[in-house]
Amino acid sequence: MGSNVVALAIHHVPSGAFGFFLVGTAPAAIVNPGSTPGMLCVGGAFGRLSRQVRSADARGILGIRLDLQELPLGSTLRSAQPGETLYVQGWYRDLIPGTGTPTARFSDARAFTVTN
Repeated sequence: MGSNVVALAIHHVPSGAFGFFLVGTAPAAIVNPGSTPGMLCVGGAFGRLSRQVRSADARGILGIRLDLQELPLGSTLRSAQPGETLYVQGWYRDLIPGTGTPTARFSDARAFTVTN
């Protein structure tokens, strides 16, 4: 592979909010997973990039660098393969408007195909 790193970012996250990304091998459409508002759109063999928990900057951007050599897909770490399509989605902490009750939110999901 030419580059083993992909930059991922979510915009419009509350400044200082913590979050991470999910990566998977198939699309999904799970409404309100674990009573969380929104939709989980990452499926197949998937995992959390929880070793890269970050907080959003003052502009509301939460970003990481995804290493394609260490993907937590299923129960193991593995490398992405040329031609493989991966699906990514952000998850972050937020507050329910008007109540101040903590909750979580999902970003839109994106897909990309790994090239060599």
